[in-house]
Formats: sequence, structure tokens, C-alpha cells
Amino acid sequence: MGTYSTVAGGGNCWATNDYSTVGGGRGNNANGICATVPGGRYGKADHDYTFVWADGTETYSSTNNEFTAHAANGFRLLGGDLTVDGKLNLGGVVDPPGLLLDATTRAAIARRTGREVPPAKANGAMLFFNAETKRGMSPARARFTIWPAT
Repeated sequence: MGTYSTVAGGGNCWATNDYSTVGGGRGNNANGICATVPGGRYGKADHDYTFVWADGTETYSSTNNEFTAHAANGFRLLGGDLTVDGKLNLGGVVDPPGLLLDATTRAAIARRTGREVPPAKANGAMLFFNAETKRGMSPARARFTIWPAT
């Protein structure tokens, strides 16, 4: 056990570095400084200032200052807006393919770009919008097409 570290319960769980915490579960390890594994099964927070939650699939942190979670049946984020401050990287399949373009989203894109979302895209879905380049990407017949806003 690290200094001021805690393992609140569970089985075969370890908090080996200073200020690390394992809330419970099974086979969870908080090995970094200020690392946290709140529960679940087989979460490994091996880096400093990381948070790892696993659903039974061995899941490891990959760098310091990281939030990592594995949930085989997906994630639900409930409540208000989702804000991403930084780059959003999508790996794997996006299903449904992206963010549905409701009237509020289309109006926000129009204000930002000075151009309406093309009518053919308004009823579809948008995978990506980059405010810097003012370009969006949307699905079309199993491939992605890029429509410029200017």
C-alpha cells in the first residue's frame, strides 16, 4: 500500500502508490500516484493521476492524466451538453453515424460558418464539424463526403 492510499473493499485489489484509491470490485489495481479505480473488474491505473473503470475486460491506463473506461455495452452520458475541449478522435464504427442535426445544431453551424447546412445534409447525420476550417463531414451511401461551408 502506498502512503495515504485506500482499498475500500473488493477482492484481489491493490493501491500500491501514494494517494491512490481502489473503491472495490475485483482484480483492480491503482499503481500510479493519485490513481483511481472506483470499482468494476480488472481496471489497471498504472500511470499517475489516472482514472480507470473496467467491465471485466482487462483495461489499462496508457499515459498520465488520463480517464479510461471500458464498457462492452456502450456509454450513456445523461443530462446537459457534452463539451469536448480538445481534439475528438473516433475509432471504430460510429453507429448511428454521428450527431443528428436538429434545428438548433443547424442554426449554430449556420451562424458559425455564415452558410446554411445544405438541405441534403439537414435530414442526415453529421459525423464531424471543424470550426477552424469550417468544414463538415457527413455519411453518404456507405462512404463519407466532405461539404465545404464556403
